[in-house]
Amino acid sequence: VYDMYKEKGWNSFDKLKDYALAAEALQAGAKADPKYDVTQLGHLLAHSLERAGRIDDAIKQWEAVIAEHKERIAEADKKK
Repeated sequence: VYDMYKEKGWNSFDKLKDYALAAEALQAGAKADPKYDVTQLGHLLAHSLERAGRIDDAIKQWEAVIAEHKERIAEADKKK
């Protein structure tokens, strides 16, 4: 489900250079699909927030991305 939001976010970020629109689309994708791919959506959301001038929100998003990665690593380690 998050894919269509990711595409809108990527096109807004890369082609239109409308970072606020990109952030809006990516946040909608995260809300629509809680199991979104953090490497596809979470990273781009952080970059979009930063470019839109929302530095505090970008920092919070990067913290969430890092936490998600740590959780995934811990889960993978449990399976070893």
